[in-house]
Amino acid sequence: MASGTGGPRLGGGRRPRRITTEQRRRVVTTVEKRPTSLGQPFTRWSARKPARIEWLLEHEWDLTFVFDEFGPLAIMPMGGSCRAEKSRPQRLRATYHKPYGTRQLFARYSIGADRLHDRIEPRKGATPTLRALKAIRAHVPDGKPIHIIHVILYNLNHHRGAELRQWCEDNAVELAFTPRSARSYDGCLTRSLDQRVRNPATA
Repeated sequence: MASGTGGPRLGGGRRPRRITTEQRRRVVTTVEKRPTSLGQPFTRWSARKPARIEWLLEHEWDLTFVFDEFGPLAIMPMGGSCRAEKSRPQRLRATYHKPYGTRQLFARYSIGADRLHDRIEPRKGATPTLRALKAIRAHVPDGKPIHIIHVILYNLNHHRGAELRQWCEDNAVELAFTPRSARSYDGCLTRSLDQRVRNPATA
């Protein structure tokens, strides 16, 4: 399944604050320095690898993809709201037992094409990740010379297996890992992607 992203929206139709190119460069310049040189009482930043990702967003955005996993997904009742007479609310059933199991959402976003594709997998792991990378590789036709595509993804153990890395090397796929525990950087990355897709000439 694929869809145009249309950009993220918040409640009331407001868009999140955009991160400018100058602000992104300032972040990269800061984290490339030792914290102690800036008067900070610690030895290293939590974001250690943003420079490569920023370079891809600036120069190779048309051949760069973002890959992420979300789950577990399960069928469960959700509470709602409406106007009704005051009474005792109906109890929501618990979902301790899942006879049909759960699923995982594997999503891949093409920055250049501004297209979001997804696939439902029964579980996380190296094998479904490899399937997702093969699907990403199929988006870019082989040429001469062969185009190297870049995939930004989390630095998880099942993203770094020997078989997966060998396939990437054989098929001209570069993995650009985000730093561990870099959730705060993800928001900047998401807004940077939104800005890049909407106005590539600003970089």
